[in-house]
Amino acid sequence: MSTSGCPFSGKTFNPFVPPLHENIQALFAEARREQPVFFSEALGAWVVTRYEDIYSVLQDPQRFSSNLESQIRGALHPEAQAYLAESGYRNIPLLFDDPPQHTRSRQILTRLFSKETLTSLEPLVRSIAEELVDGFIQEGQVDLISRFAYPLPIRVIFAWLGLPLEMMDTFKRWAYHLAMLLSLRAQTLELQFQCIRAVVDMQRYVAGLISDRVAHPREDGMTVLAQRLSEGTDRDPEELAAMVMVLISAGHETTSSLLGMAVRVLLEQPERWQRLVAEPHTIPRVVEEVLRYESPVSIVARKTVTEVEVGGVKVPAGERVTLILLSGNRDEQRFPKPEGFDPSRSEVGHHLGFGKGIHVCVGAGLARLDARVMLEVLTRKLPGLRLVEPPRLVPGPVRHHEQLMLAWDT
Repeated sequence: MSTSGCPFSGKTFNPFVPPLHENIQALFAEARREQPVFFSEALGAWVVTRYEDIYSVLQDPQRFSSNLESQIRGALHPEAQAYLAESGYRNIPLLFDDPPQHTRSRQILTRLFSKETLTSLEPLVRSIAEELVDGFIQEGQVDLISRFAYPLPIRVIFAWLGLPLEMMDTFKRWAYHLAMLLSLRAQTLELQFQCIRAVVDMQRYVAGLISDRVAHPREDGMTVLAQRLSEGTDRDPEELAAMVMVLISAGHETTSSLLGMAVRVLLEQPERWQRLVAEPHTIPRVVEEVLRYESPVSIVARKTVTEVEVGGVKVPAGERVTLILLSGNRDEQRFPKPEGFDPSRSEVGHHLGFGKGIHVCVGAGLARLDARVMLEVLTRKLPGLRLVEPPRLVPGPVRHHEQLMLAWDT
């Protein structure tokens, strides 16, 4: 299973924890040159770093399965495995589904994120964005993450689905533990128990919402979603709830990351921000280049169904394959001058930021809408924005800033 001579395959190589994450792009550039596919003992997975190889894997669900539930369960301590089995936990559909189950689930959510829906949501997104900025515009300084990048996407989702705003912080905590569980980052037995309790609490709460909306319809997105999920299916509310959990959790966490990344990238070289202020029509292309240049989602995982060859390397059946989107989006073979931020590049939009293939992010349109509206509002209301201090980036499957302190002249 080891790759002899690989400089990255040691037991301690993990680019998502200090100190390696501070030089992560240089590490992946070296990997693309020297060993683009290798087995990492620290990650317990085969690591794929080149755009072409990542793209090929994402387009091949027959040989690279998304059904990782057995690996997630297998990574738990025996006591946690027993607790999970007794807790009523249900497998996560859509995210960890293969066809044909995935096809049916995705059709439901694709209709929910139609162009017509997104168009109707834009006034809501703009209203919340304006309200948030007006709430701090007289202060002259703000942590954009806590005051804007986090609340905007989750408030949009809550308002759209008709969820109570007082549950936002609870959902944030639940989503954190769900991500910890699914990404195999919950190492201690205590943390594994915390994650399982949080996820089961989330499933039960959302299942209650689904049952309520089916029995007592309202004029909100949750009613539409609950009715569509319940039509022609033998899945119970707890199983359906797992799908809604992914929608809410991934929808706000990844979008929050995108919003913070976009502002930081633009302000770390002030001429980028001033150019955008002068040319707001370029905002959609800027959003696409941010998704390439600083991918909010750094990795996705697959499992080999049979022995396969990836980038000239044979990978056995049943192995976990980690696709480094962060690396593929900086691949010199796909993007000329990849270390440069260039919204005018001809390849803009060809990134891996939302994945590819049948599992491409179903909420990509809403994330783009949130990011576009944010930049339109900020460039108009706060054209003199500047960074106060170097931001602190938190590594992981979804990268985000712990804090992003900005200032402007009032």
